[in-house]
Amino acid sequence: WVGELPVSTIILNDPTLYLDDSLNGGWFVGDVENDYAKDCAFIIKEIADILGVGSKITFYGASAGGFSSLMLASCLEGSKAIVDIPQVNLLSYHVKSQIEALAKVAFSVEDLNEFPKDLAHRVNVIDRFRYQQRIPDIAYMHNVNDIMHVDQFNYFLSGWSELAHELPNEAVGKLEVNAYSRWHLSKGGHFPKSKNDTIKEILSFI
Repeated sequence: WVGELPVSTIILNDPTLYLDDSLNGGWFVGDVENDYAKDCAFIIKEIADILGVGSKITFYGASAGGFSSLMLASCLEGSKAIVDIPQVNLLSYHVKSQIEALAKVAFSVEDLNEFPKDLAHRVNVIDRFRYQQRIPDIAYMHNVNDIMHVDQFNYFLSGWSELAHELPNEAVGKLEVNAYSRWHLSKGGHFPKSKNDTIKEILSFI
């Protein structure tokens, strides 16, 4: 994709995945001592300053990458996020086995019901926004056929609305919601927009 985007681009690899070979997803949560979303946002800011682009930074990701993009954007003042079929609250994500494995490896938590409240901002986008006291500009793309992510989508909308009324106006970014319909024979509705359509969405948003 990089060659088709007329902007400076960097691709992020989630360091959480190196905590244990058993992990299928890391969501940039880090571990007890390290907040990888915040750490990586700091590195991106350093690179942006070197390039002289200031705060003109946009994060893009789908599914787990969408979750990570929302987290990173909330940690970096002035940046924004465009996401597709993202997870929003990992503690209510339907693939519990993956989250249980992540919680055990990263935070030594055996039972998700006992997840430490002081670490909630690592696994919940709305809690991260509240923790950072800002909501970035967001373009949220949602596949209406992604039945298993409807709860995540609804949670985001209700959480965004509640928090938007709590925070000062200047701390609340704009929200664009783009619903579409796609289907994949094996992945079902958890399937993002096509490459060409996504590039158009990114260029339009930035």
